[in-house]
Amino acid sequence: MRKIICFFLIVFVSISVCYNYSYATSSKSVYILLNDNHTYQFAENFSKDYTVIDKNGTYHVPAKAISSILHLNLEYHDKNYFKSQYINKLYESHDSNNKNGIVIYSGLEQKIIFFIDSNDTIYSNLDIYMNNPESAKYQSSAFDGNVFTQNGDVYVPLKYLAEFFGYNVYEDNQNIYVSNFKPISKDDVNPNENYILTDLNMGMYKLTDTGVTARDIKLGDSYEKVVGKYGIQFMGGDSKNGTLWYNIPNPLDPLGSRGRITFDIKNGEVASVELEYV
Repeated sequence: MRKIICFFLIVFVSISVCYNYSYATSSKSVYILLNDNHTYQFAENFSKDYTVIDKNGTYHVPAKAISSILHLNLEYHDKNYFKSQYINKLYESHDSNNKNGIVIYSGLEQKIIFFIDSNDTIYSNLDIYMNNPESAKYQSSAFDGNVFTQNGDVYVPLKYLAEFFGYNVYEDNQNIYVSNFKPISKDDVNPNENYILTDLNMGMYKLTDTGVTARDIKLGDSYEKVVGKYGIQFMGGDSKNGTLWYNIPNPLDPLGSRGRITFDIKNGEVASVELEYV
């Protein structure tokens, strides 16, 4: 009898461990980096305020919270709503038939529908909407993971959602970054033949008169071109006379010296470019 009890205890613990692994709180932090209307917000720690779930390697976040931060609209609907809508035929033939869901959208045509306890979506975008007949203005797809509820929140796959709406998703061993611009990387602060060393101890380099940065900026280029290539992170002065500097994202040390590129702007043009590379 004791052996039987021990056997079932082992089975129960094994199942519990597997379950917890599938729905474990993520060990990675999620950071949101947005460059909206020339206002840069450095690495907002989303995971500090909201739970991020790692489900078999796919990271899920609360739909309401992420939609608000990424400036998306969110609606909750039950299955009767979907059956009464113009997506009715696609919904009824879908694996998600008879499931409740959420609609996340930006504008009238950029729209995605997630269904609870499902990895299927129905979606549309401007290209699909404008170039297909009425019967094909929505399409369906599947993704890794699935949508689920926990503690009253609906969780959706972060990468799938963000990339659908045009955001960039970058991941390293410790963090996940979501941004609407491309943060600088080690490639941007690589002191190659385009630069000359100016301070060995500080790891400072300067762009040569004929050099170009990794994003094709050279001396004399306009302030607007720099912003178009790099976005705006930190700025001193104004668009005519000032300084733009960009750090490799590192939320633990946002002003540290592990990698930075700086543009000195004079009369609206690039007067000099420096790298700080450590």
